[in-house]
Amino acid sequence: MPREAALALAAFGDSTRQLAREMLGERFEVVEAWGPVQMAVAHLELARDGQHVEWHTERGFADAVRVRDAATPALEVALAVATIAWARSTDARGMPRGPEVEVPRGVADADAVVRSNWRAVLDWLPTADHPRIERIADAWWQDWPFLHLRPGTDVEVADWVARVEDAARD
Repeated sequence: MPREAALALAAFGDSTRQLAREMLGERFEVVEAWGPVQMAVAHLELARDGQHVEWHTERGFADAVRVRDAATPALEVALAVATIAWARSTDARGMPRGPEVEVPRGVADADAVVRSNWRAVLDWLPTADHPRIERIADAWWQDWPFLHLRPGTDVEVADWVARVEDAARD
């Protein structure tokens, strides 16, 4: 791993470091890496075949891992959101791609969902249903920061999950 990437990743949690290592092991290259600098700001961007994956953290709060594809430059989305869109989409036989994938109920769940599905999600992204992704992103970001910076009640989280699932339906 290039030195700059290793230094930037030091500002992130274990799950982020593991995901970045997996991607680097699968021919992703470092596009940009810096930090940590004042106020614990760090950034890492990896790319492969026109797909870019970015991590950013500031003051100990990591942003969602974001992904964009050269085939769809207007779409930049959290990888966890893209994962739910992929899981609820159907393949050529009309079968769900990831029926076992549940909407994550917390940051650790989101990390696990991304780590176990990122390869399939990135393969699917160039042909993805963008309106579905945008609907899911709208529902996702409506309450995610509030429910996960301060733990939401079970009812609040269940309501949020239901809104995300509704947005994922055709």
